[in-house]
Order: sequence, then C-alpha cells, then structure tokens
Amino acid sequence: MLSLLTGWMFLITPVCADDLWYLADSTGCSGSWEYFVSTVRTCLDHWTFDTGRLSNMAVAPFLSLLPRWVFALTSAVAVLLVLVAGEKLSHAPWISGRAAMWILAVSFLFPWFEFLFTIIYASNYVWASAFLLVWLCLFVTDRRRISTPLLLLLSVITGWWHEGMSVPLLCASVIYLLVMRCLPSRRQGVMLAGLCIGIVVIMLMPAFGAMSQAREANLVKSVWIETLINIVAFNIAFYLYAVALLIAMSFKRIRLRLTADRHNLALCVGIFAFGIVSTAIYLRYFNGARTGAFSQLLCTIGLIRLWGMFLRPSSQSIIGGRCLFAVALTVSAVSLISAITVQTRLTREYEEVTSLVKAAEARNQNHVFYDPTPINVGIDAMKPTYMLLNTAYGLRGMDIIPSELETFEYASSETVVCRDSRLVIYHNRLVCRVPIPDRRVDITIYQPDSTSVTSRLRHRPFVTSRGDSCIAIIPHIQQFGTRMTIADAEFVDF
Repeated sequence: MLSLLTGWMFLITPVCADDLWYLADSTGCSGSWEYFVSTVRTCLDHWTFDTGRLSNMAVAPFLSLLPRWVFALTSAVAVLLVLVAGEKLSHAPWISGRAAMWILAVSFLFPWFEFLFTIIYASNYVWASAFLLVWLCLFVTDRRRISTPLLLLLSVITGWWHEGMSVPLLCASVIYLLVMRCLPSRRQGVMLAGLCIGIVVIMLMPAFGAMSQAREANLVKSVWIETLINIVAFNIAFYLYAVALLIAMSFKRIRLRLTADRHNLALCVGIFAFGIVSTAIYLRYFNGARTGAFSQLLCTIGLIRLWGMFLRPSSQSIIGGRCLFAVALTVSAVSLISAITVQTRLTREYEEVTSLVKAAEARNQNHVFYDPTPINVGIDAMKPTYMLLNTAYGLRGMDIIPSELETFEYASSETVVCRDSRLVIYHNRLVCRVPIPDRRVDITIYQPDSTSVTSRLRHRPFVTSRGDSCIAIIPHIQQFGTRMTIADAEFVDF
C-alpha cells in the first residue's frame, strides 16, 4: 500500500529542479527519438563536469522518452524493495514493533522533502537505496541461488550508481568478512569485484576529480539552529546507532548474545563501519539532507537489530508490537495521502507559474509575481514540493516575487522606511534599496510588540510597474507561512 501511494506521488510531481537542468538543451518534441538522443547527449556531457554516476545516465529515457507512469511504477517498485529488503536485513518479524520502526524510518527519516519525487533525485537516492539494501541482503545471505553473471552485473551497477552509497558499502562488506573471520565465498568474491569495478568507473570519470576538489560542505549556517539541524538531525540514525552499540557492548548479557552469533555481530559492526564512512562523506561534502540518506536507512536497520536484543519477547510485547505496526502503517499512509492532496495543488500552482514564466520571458523579464503555498511542516513531512516555488532552485533562471510587491513604489504613502535606511516595508513585505552581496546575509525583524527574530534571507531582484529596479527581501521565516507583522527591520553584519 505504501509503495503504491508513493508511486502516485512520483506520478503527480511535475518535471522540475534538476530534471529541468538535464532537459535544458534537449531538442525536438517530448517523447520523440530526437528528444531522447539530445537528452542522452546532455547526460554524457554531465559526466565531464558534474558527476560520473550511472544514476544520472539511467534517467535519460525516463526524462525524455517514456511516459511518466513508467517512472512512477519503477520508483514504486524501488520503494517496495527498500521496505522488504530492509525488514529482512533488520531481522524484523512481519507485523511487529521492529517492522513498525522500519516503516516510520522510510516514511519520515528519509529526506523526501528534498525533491526526491523528481526523476533525477529519485534515481540518485530512492533507486540507489534499493540497490544498496538488495545488494547487502544478497551479500550477507549467501544461500540464494542467482547466476554469477547476474550477480556481477548487479554489483557493477550498484558500485557505479552512486559513490556516496557504494564506497561505504564496500567498506562495510570488507569489515563484515573480517569480523566473520573468513574469506569471501566465490559468490561474495564476484559481488565484491563487481562493486569495485563500478566504483573505479566513477573515479575514472572526468567529473569525479573536479567535483571532489571543488565541492565544499555547506554544513555551517549563519543561524545556529540550522547548523545544529544539518550536523545532527539529518544523520541522527548513525549517532543513535553508535550510542546503542556502545550500550549493548557495555551489558554482559547483551554482549554475550551479540557475540554468540558471529553473523549478527559482523553485520552490526559492518553497519557501524558504513555509518562512519558515510558520516565522513556527509561532513566533507554536505549538500543537503539527502547526503545522509543512505546512512539514515542502514543505521536504522542496525538499531532495529539491536532493539531485538534489548527486549525479551513476551505475549504482551508481541501484541504491543502489532498495535505499533498498525499505528505506524496508518500514520505513514495518512502522511502520504495528505502529501498527495497537497502535491495536487502544488502541481496546479506550478503549471500556473509556468504560464506566467513564458509571458515574462516574452517581455525579457526574469521574474513573475505570484504567491505560492508556503512551506508547511505537518503530517505530510514536507514530502510535497513546497520548496519548488519558495526557493530559487525550483525554477532555474526565474525569480518568484510576492504579489504584494507588484504595485510597489518607493514614493508611495504605504512605504515605510526602516531603522536601517536601506530597507523599506510595503504591505508587510521588505524591499532593499542597494545590491545584496553574494555571501549569506541575515536580517533582524522587529514586530509591533517589540519582539524580534533573526532569519536568513533570500534576495530577488525585480522591476516595478514604473520601471524601478528593486530587490525583494524574503526572510526564510516568512516562507514557512509564519503569521507575523513587520514593524521594523535591519540587516545583520551587512
């Protein structure tokens, strides 16, 4: 049921964000062979400067040739594989408290809010997660009969798909074998060889060296709470797992149970190794919550395995686990249904803005006036594309300006000059008189009751109806639909 609901979300999410980037140079009609070939050419070009991942080439037919429902169905299958393989790796009984924990992790811990229902990001993170868990499941359960060529192909694809997943996976697999104190079987050897081949292919791509040196972590923000969220929240599963593993080794009873089963110990230590390597990548190349997506999933599996050792099974715990499973399934389904409802509205808004964009381009303007649905943190866990029209990332090259500023004039009687004379207030919106530097700038907003709040901001240039060039100042706090009256404002350190 959950995979079908997520499939519907994939279906109704519009082509946007990086999907538009990869389609920018495509020629011909959508769905035509010419359109497909030009998109493949763009994907090949990205291998020279952006990324050498197979995930960014595999999307070409989904972007340009195949109907949207094929992508939605493929992604729904990937989600199903994540749910099933995750339960097998976590050793969680069906309809249990541990299974509930896994469902909640996939529904709410996975960073769906970072455009993961779009084609490019689904391939890089949703499909990649399916490859990760299926590959590891096959590697540690060495009894499944799958042909060697198929295993080799799967392993090469897994290694090549996304280096943020395959490099930690390789380390975890080696640690698993070391703790098992055994050489890899023929089957495991083939899988490791294929994984290594895929990783080497990524490293040989021209884009790998350039991006590894040029890309910098974006962890630290000017507002401390955002920095704390970036460092802790988006990789919380690893920190919890590290603490749980330390506690488990501190209690003799649990330590004996853990070490008595060599396979279980090896997998738990391997997952810990995956978390360490993944966290190192996360801290070095952080570029959003999606950077920690793989660590979040696999370390949750580790937590679930340890949970089974902390708790002794009883009839009450089994009944309680089944009730928890029902609650988790219901909450996850409600979250997705809510997300589908909101996404339907957001997609309609996106279509409206797209028509406005075409008209603006005809007038040689790079902005439109529109009020999109504000970002909402609710039961949908921000799965819909709230950020599509609320950030500069959604529509590349086009700024969305609040509609209140369409009639803005500096000389208007409704324009109020702030204590920082570079800022004015018009219809509870802020406008700046001078250019904003490229570096991050904060703003302090004062409300009528003398309370104040400091927020990061987005600045978007626009032209008034009289032809005056202005800069709209949009504090992040206003993009979350916060009801606040701006009485005064001033820049911080600018």
